[in-house]
Amino acid sequence: MEIEEERKKLESSSSEMMVRKEKRKAMKKMKRKERRKEIAEKERLEEEALLNDPELQRKMLLLEQEEAERIERDRIAFLEREKDWIIKQQQREEEEEDDDKFNNTDNKEEEEEEEEEEEEDDEEDGPPEIIWQGNEIIIKKK
Repeated sequence: MEIEEERKKLESSSSEMMVRKEKRKAMKKMKRKERRKEIAEKERLEEEALLNDPELQRKMLLLEQEEAERIERDRIAFLEREKDWIIKQQQREEEEEDDDKFNNTDNKEEEEEEEEEEEEDDEEDGPPEIIWQGNEIIIKKK
């Protein structure tokens, strides 16, 4: 209805003021507008028909359920991998602590042995002799 009213207005006003070229442009514009409206209405009706289709609704529901199940499986798998990783990290930390304890006891024993050896060397040789020659420093052990 609106389009017909616009056409009538254009025809009446065009005879008075518009030239033929402007009139043709306006008519083309109206026809394009009308076609766009028709296409939009047709698409809307098709979409409504699809949404009301029970077979399509059943398929959509099934797809949504499958997607939800897949997401849940992925989430559970991720949680399991994360749990395994945490357990491995804890085991690795425990092993490192055990190694550190073992190394610390070995290191303490080695340090004690080295200190004893150094004390023995110092007692036998005495302190080292430091000789200054210009810019050079020479250390001689006895």
